[in-house]
Amino acid sequence: MMLQVQLIENSGEIRDIMIFLRNIDDARKKEEENRQILEDALYLAKQANDAKTDFLSRMSHDIRTPMNAIIGMTAIAAAHLSDLKKVEECLMKIASSSRYLLGLINDILDLSRIERERCRYVRRFSIFRR
Repeated sequence: MMLQVQLIENSGEIRDIMIFLRNIDDARKKEEENRQILEDALYLAKQANDAKTDFLSRMSHDIRTPMNAIIGMTAIAAAHLSDLKKVEECLMKIASSSRYLLGLINDILDLSRIERERCRYVRRFSIFRR
């Protein structure tokens, strides 16, 4: 409840006093609900940001590993061109690492597409009902 007093003056003299009693419980309750919704959204956004950071950290390692294998095996094959068995072994490892790397890249692109679609859906949602 809120008490509000208003003085009505005429030529510097108080002519009337108006007293208002307003029930603001519903407004406070709605304000608290909206605040809680915003806090929850902020918490989820922070969690999503942390998950993205962790994901990118892991992905950078996962991408470097097959890239290093491809580069290393290419160098070994180039150094042993006369050893056909060694070159063949290197080419098999290069092919395997390339397929693994392509799979990782496709997974990242798929996740990016899913995230983009999810964000598009979330943007249409409003926590404030009109």
